[in-house]
Amino acid sequence: MAAETLGVTIRETLELAKQYESVDEVDFIWHGGEPLVAGREFFESIVSFQSEFASGVRFTNSVQTNGTLIDSRWAEFFAKEGFNVSLSLDGPEEINDRFRVYRSGAGSFAKTWKAIQVLRAVGLNPGVCIVLSRATIDRTQEILRFLSDNHLGFNVIPLTLSGSARDHYDELSITPQEYARA
Repeated sequence: MAAETLGVTIRETLELAKQYESVDEVDFIWHGGEPLVAGREFFESIVSFQSEFASGVRFTNSVQTNGTLIDSRWAEFFAKEGFNVSLSLDGPEEINDRFRVYRSGAGSFAKTWKAIQVLRAVGLNPGVCIVLSRATIDRTQEILRFLSDNHLGFNVIPLTLSGSARDHYDELSITPQEYARA
């Protein structure tokens, strides 16, 4: 996204919020693809535009990432600017690495776990986003135990027809009833 587009989007969002008395806070959620590939300068622009245009409107920032680009500089930036950080992790390594793999075929668990540790080292408490699918639905207790043992907050989302799931959607998707029972 061009800086001009980013600035207009943030300005108009905050201006719209000012028009409604019932809106006491704007939550900006940065996700889709891998948002950190936009670079730290992009995120610094986000914070700059928000500070410039907020004029009394409270706001928060959250980022949903696979964590592979998170290093100490990213972690320090997120901590300094008060970002909430959520990482894509489907449970323990064996479960996560079954489907969360890089083009090379290597699983993502190790890099994501390292990102969690780097974020914790600067005082952040990242959460995780778990995709529930046919492959994981019978292992929810194991996944919950892993999350609890590692003090990880989480959101559970159903598998959607996007990304690499498109190739296996019919075999991995679950019904709304199965999702509710899990």
